[in-house]
Amino acid sequence: MAISYKKLISQVGSKTHVLQQVCPVHCKHPYQQYLMLIDGFNAGQPFCIKCMQEKELKPIAEKVKFEYSNRNYLKHHSLFNRREEHNYTFDNFKAQSGSKEIAVKEVAHAIAAEYFRNPDKQFNTMLMGCVGAGKTHLAVAILNAVNDHINPPQKCLFLSVDKLIDKMRNYFATKVGKWSPEYVNELAKQANLVVLDDLGAETGNKEATDFVQRTLFNIYESNQRVITTTNLNKEELLATYQDHGRVVSRMFEGSANSVINFENMKDKRLLK
Repeated sequence: MAISYKKLISQVGSKTHVLQQVCPVHCKHPYQQYLMLIDGFNAGQPFCIKCMQEKELKPIAEKVKFEYSNRNYLKHHSLFNRREEHNYTFDNFKAQSGSKEIAVKEVAHAIAAEYFRNPDKQFNTMLMGCVGAGKTHLAVAILNAVNDHINPPQKCLFLSVDKLIDKMRNYFATKVGKWSPEYVNELAKQANLVVLDDLGAETGNKEATDFVQRTLFNIYESNQRVITTTNLNKEELLATYQDHGRVVSRMFEGSANSVINFENMKDKRLLK
């Protein structure tokens, strides 16, 4: 009968016999582990105490690895414009009591709760309006809130659209790096919640190229939990991505209750 590591430890003593046979797994000098026998246990079969310990700890180690991998997906795979953006939270979003900033923060907070309370619910979110009003900050705050509260952990991803397109164009030009269309699609597919930040900036106020529109469409197709931030309104989005009108259709999919309007809000960066 197999025994647990804890029970094994309780039996170590006068009944224990250390053999001259080395464990084939833990056999490297000077860390080799000798096999043991305990009278009346394990059907009289020799065993390695270190192997038994690792066997019991393996499920715990795998759980820790899984949680670490998921919670750090945001940090290790994202494309941020600035390093400090990773640290944006609801707590450090500055807004005066009674202001529109407080109102949009509360809506964003409610959306974050909807994402982490319903990890399988598919819906997109749109943060639209003025430049510098805090759209990126609140989008990242939603990701960090989901990272902090959802259990089991899920993978969050932030992609600056402008930086993403630059990375992909560089890949096509040099064939160096990892930012192929296949990699981008798989990255978005593996994530449970994605932010596409500053949509429209990559076009320079012109109609988006076919390459850009296909890239965005594939991301929206591979993940139905996408938060989009943009300075454009819906009419401007349709004009920018008119060759693939379905791009705009996909980005608004399921967003009936999750569109946040930042119009007529002051540029927070000019107030610093």
